[in-house]
Amino acid sequence: MNLALVKKHKLYIADIKDRLLPALDTGKTYPQHNLYWITSDTWDLKVLGALLMSAVGEFFIHCYGVRMRGG
Repeated sequence: MNLALVKKHKLYIADIKDRLLPALDTGKTYPQHNLYWITSDTWDLKVLGALLMSAVGEFFIHCYGVRMRGG
């Protein structure tokens, strides 16, 4: 367990979802299983989350993301 990660701002992204909906953590929780997380000292995570939820972000994920059977 990396305790320094608890205090960092993070974007959480659910493992298997039909739509990308990142959640912003302001340094209060620790990421558990079934979550991807993003931290950055350069990017504003609110802006990054908005970009990921935009049509451009959805298109990028659709093109490069792993597809599950039936979808």
